[in-house]
Amino acid sequence: MSGSPEHSLQAVLQYLSRVDERSRKQESLVPATMVKEEDWQGLAFVLDGVKIISAMDEIRELLPYPDSVTRVPDTSK
Repeated sequence: MSGSPEHSLQAVLQYLSRVDERSRKQESLVPATMVKEEDWQGLAFVLDGVKIISAMDEIRELLPYPDSVTRVPDTSK
């Protein structure tokens, strides 16, 4: 590029402005399926033998499960 640095900077900024303008005009032509949506996040767990999956925004609290559990006498497994 020839000319002063300010002139070169102005030319680059004008070029980027034109690219931005063209991109915004084309935005409506992009199919909605091409827009990346946020990944779904959830938690899967088993409760009394039933497999359950829940969205993370439905989870209020996660509690740690102890390494060992003492069986209560006279109860079924």
